[in-house]
Amino acid sequence: DSATVDIGCPPWITVRQTAEESDVPAGETASFNIVVGNQGLGAAENVVITDPLPVVPGVNWTFDNVVGGGTCEIVSGVLSCHFGTLDPGETAGVRISSATTASSCGFINNTVTATATNDPLPATDIAQLLVVCGADVTVTKTAERSPVRAGDPTQPARFTISVLSHGTQTATGVTLTDVLPTHGGL
Repeated sequence: DSATVDIGCPPWITVRQTAEESDVPAGETASFNIVVGNQGLGAAENVVITDPLPVVPGVNWTFDNVVGGGTCEIVSGVLSCHFGTLDPGETAGVRISSATTASSCGFINNTVTATATNDPLPATDIAQLLVVCGADVTVTKTAERSPVRAGDPTQPARFTISVLSHGTQTATGVTLTDVLPTHGGL
């Protein structure tokens, strides 16, 4: 007699996420790419990515670039993506992103989990990016006229000095020092 035995090779779900940029200037877009894969020998069934999105001031997460035929939604701040079955070696993924503001400054940590109904071990990954804020002070010094005629009281040497803050945070403790020439007659 002979018999057929189905060994049922198990799947092995993995998840990997990366920040598109590790440092993001405030006002720019912060984003993470999330990829789920099956590195096992059998098909992974009902594959789901779950991501409780980071709560950060000035950030409103959205998703795009869904790869692998999945469907995604964000409900009550949690991203869920359903990818169905992943055969061995297959991957699927999604990108989450948001604009940032000056109130978003600091580290954003994101934890994502992937599961499959026939893999008892969920896969988890954590990624981090930094929303960079700071003062950006520039100084310009402009001569009112050039050249000036030495000794002519109708054409004194005058300069305009401008100090501007272009940064995402208030510049504090700013000091301007202008070293004046020590030439005779000045």
